[in-house]
Amino acid sequence: MGGLGKTTLARVVYEMCSNHFEGSSFIANVREAYEKNGLLPLQKQLLGQIFKGRNIVIWDVYEGVKMIKNMLRQKKVLLVLDDVNQLDQLENLVGKHDWFGSGSWIIITTRNKHLLVEHGVDQDKIYSPNTLKDQDALQLFCSKAFKKEQPKEGFLKISYSVVNYAKGLPLALIVLGSFLAGRTIDVWKSALESLKKIPKKEIFDILKVSYDGLEEMVKEIFLDIACFFRGERKHKVVEILENCGFDARIGISVLMDKSLLTIEFGELRMHDLLQDMGREIIRRESAEPGKRSRLWLREDLLHVLTNNMATEAIQAIILEGERIQNYEAFPKALSKMYNLRLLTIDGVHIPNGLDYLSNNLRYLNWDGYSSKCLPSSFQPVKLVKLTLWESEIEYLWEGIKYLDKLKCIDLRGSRKLIWTPEFSGSLERLYLRGCINLVKIHPSIGKLSRLIVLDLGACRSLINLPSICSKMESLEVLNLYGCSKLREIEFEGILKSLSKLYLGRYSCYCVITHPLLDLFDRRYLKCLPTVFGPPKLAKLPEKLWESKRLMYFEFRGNVMREICHSFHYRDLSHYSVRNLRIFQLYKLEVYGYDESAQQRSSITLQKKKKSSRVALQVISSLSLSQISNLKSQIVKRQFFLFGVVVMVQGLFCPNTGYKFFQKEREWISNCILVSINLPLNWCNKKLMGFALGACFDAFYPPVSGFLLINRVRVIVLGDMPHTRES
Repeated sequence: MGGLGKTTLARVVYEMCSNHFEGSSFIANVREAYEKNGLLPLQKQLLGQIFKGRNIVIWDVYEGVKMIKNMLRQKKVLLVLDDVNQLDQLENLVGKHDWFGSGSWIIITTRNKHLLVEHGVDQDKIYSPNTLKDQDALQLFCSKAFKKEQPKEGFLKISYSVVNYAKGLPLALIVLGSFLAGRTIDVWKSALESLKKIPKKEIFDILKVSYDGLEEMVKEIFLDIACFFRGERKHKVVEILENCGFDARIGISVLMDKSLLTIEFGELRMHDLLQDMGREIIRRESAEPGKRSRLWLREDLLHVLTNNMATEAIQAIILEGERIQNYEAFPKALSKMYNLRLLTIDGVHIPNGLDYLSNNLRYLNWDGYSSKCLPSSFQPVKLVKLTLWESEIEYLWEGIKYLDKLKCIDLRGSRKLIWTPEFSGSLERLYLRGCINLVKIHPSIGKLSRLIVLDLGACRSLINLPSICSKMESLEVLNLYGCSKLREIEFEGILKSLSKLYLGRYSCYCVITHPLLDLFDRRYLKCLPTVFGPPKLAKLPEKLWESKRLMYFEFRGNVMREICHSFHYRDLSHYSVRNLRIFQLYKLEVYGYDESAQQRSSITLQKKKKSSRVALQVISSLSLSQISNLKSQIVKRQFFLFGVVVMVQGLFCPNTGYKFFQKEREWISNCILVSINLPLNWCNKKLMGFALGACFDAFYPPVSGFLLINRVRVIVLGDMPHTRES
């Protein structure tokens, strides 16, 4: 039975005991996650939570089973599987006892006791929680209704009556107590009369008493979350609901006060029974799915399409990851959904185009949209966000549309897009990355004073870009990475909010018609790191460092002769650096320094404060003597280093005796075969082991590389000390 507190009890045990194990994993809502995405993500989550920081790659469920057994058989772990409802979930996640190391705990919550017996769990290890006794039930109810363990004066008798109808079910007691908190005795009596009409054991109607007491807007928010957004990130849901005209922050706060919703790790959580209640409210709107306000099940939408039963009652459809086969019926069905405000759907191919979309749409997310444009009759006067990823769209619409509320257009990966329409002044984010046939951007782009992000990455057919002027006072991110045909970028005035400018090595063989430094208001400049170019920039001016907020710096594809001053993070990969002069190292990380050119690099470290901290990772073809020289500089100047210090491509870097870590590590990279003659005293407490890795430069940020090595063989010729693990 649901609502008894099984999940809560498991969570408490997990929080109290997890630090006594070598690794732990809590997988919540197994049933729901399994129905959405199958077993593979659950296997990844289990291993990912135990081996934090490691990239867990599993290709299929069978391989996942082998990985779980192999990686955990020697490890003492605590695993919690919450709300299991299928035998194969147990078989492929926790299998048998010998999958895990000695002393491991496996906790499973389920509504089906027989499932545990079928899996081989001993009867004496199965705990079945009971409903609360009268006194305990009253105490829990009062903790929510009165914020203390006993009823306040005048409420004792009616409190016992309300508790009696909750039948000792913790969830019902919590929800009813939260609903009645702070209300008058008359409201309590009215609620009690409602409870008297409910048949015994009808938990749905008991919980619905709290729902009925909500304001209409909060009810709508609750139903949207119950139908679509349980488990989603709070900030994402708030954005969507606010786009639909709801005061989402207040509504969510009210639902939390009423114990109808919780937030854990930034995600919206709702008890199974509360979600079931919300969805049952929608089902009770009509026996016919086409007359309900929300559709979230594939079979319900297929029923509506197949039987031509769509009506104006439908307000929202969200079917992520679902493919609808009845393509031809979909346009006709949409033409009847006059009040549709929210549409999220994947991969619905419409061979004959689309004639109608509701003018009430606030949020349109249609991945793989297959028509060349949106319907000509569509008037997006209420549209706030438009997302058409990897669509076949060639242009959005013709003519002028009133777009006073449109804040975001996201057409990433729409390879057939040729030109953009005129933009409205309310636009804040424009994502056109990967639109490889885009040749024209409307000049109105330069007048968007609210635009924050302009992403044109990999628009490799784009030749001309409208003037980027000071009217774009909110622009923070400008991405032109991969615009290989772009010859000129015209800047007019200072972009006072600009903090990230991407000019990648595969693009920007172009002329910037304004001094680079003058584009930025240095008072606000935080990340010039993301200036990737222009390619022949030899030295950045000293004035750049006047920005006290500048912490991050990243360059690729440049012949940079000299870099100086202090900042936090520099990516120098793909550099032809001749002299790297670094000083005032207060808090610096440098990585990706790649010197494979003819001229060998010299690296000079200068220190001016004793508190300086450095993390330097050099990926280079420097000679061993140069590496030793670099280490000598670091040691002589008494730098404290942390993280990875030196990685050398294709070379074995011998230990020089300098202590860069509390435990020393030897790094080998980019090698097919490595032969190493180890010193006689190689086996000591400082050596943690051997590591083999490969890093490949990605075409487009922020992806920086891929870990491709999945098998390493270490062969020791000669005697292997028994004191070390092989």
